[in-house]
Amino acid sequence: MARLFQNHTCKLFIIIAAFTPFRARSRMEVKMDNEDIFCQPFLCPKQWFPVPKSDVQIKSAGCRNLSGAHFMVFKRDQDDMMSPCCDQLSTCYQTCGTVQSICKDKFLKCMENVCDDVEVEKKKDCQENLTEKKMHSQFNQCNSFEKGQKLNCRCVEKDKVYKSRKEVLQNFYKKHNPDVEIDKIDALLEKADTPGKFASLMQKVIAKYPQSIERMKDKQYLNIEKQLDKAEKEGKLEEMLKKFDIPLSDDDPVDPRDEL
Repeated sequence: MARLFQNHTCKLFIIIAAFTPFRARSRMEVKMDNEDIFCQPFLCPKQWFPVPKSDVQIKSAGCRNLSGAHFMVFKRDQDDMMSPCCDQLSTCYQTCGTVQSICKDKFLKCMENVCDDVEVEKKKDCQENLTEKKMHSQFNQCNSFEKGQKLNCRCVEKDKVYKSRKEVLQNFYKKHNPDVEIDKIDALLEKADTPGKFASLMQKVIAKYPQSIERMKDKQYLNIEKQLDKAEKEGKLEEMLKKFDIPLSDDDPVDPRDEL
């Protein structure tokens, strides 16, 4: 089953490449040759600086659209042990001020951490899962990153940067943890005094409150989720997942997002 899936996956990538404009294709081909590519960061005019929009909104489809297109996968997000890593990648791409290559490195490290922590008998399946997702993530990465930056960044003048960043944190905590004191926000801002440092801070904050990530679910996924929820209630989840050669994730997995 796994070999059949890989064959279909390779054919799908060939089809995608054939119908992709030359500029986008050349980016993919460069990366497939194990060379670095450069994804355009969000830029502001001179003396203006990028900051997140005041109401941070992060969306993720888990690992279902790593290549930029949703794949039909018979599993729920919570059944995929790599889902936290895919959420981390989505968060990084959509956090204003990040660098695409750093996001990608964190994503790969996160998946490696997952496989390091699984039981010995699950190592092989985990490594195959990692390889598959690494291959998927090589497609459309600049488009996803640049789109995420454009949707979530704004430019402010230099003398308004601190106030704007503070507003971002205040709005986030007001929504997800109203008990946080203003003094704590000020202390965080003192350390996050550049776009890159503030982007790193926001990723850590979002990871601490995963409920802040909006789950994206299309009609096909909702149908699969409904079937698997029913199977779980009837005690048949493991049996159903085995039919599709899908290993169950651990009941209490170690959180692999320590590289945020």
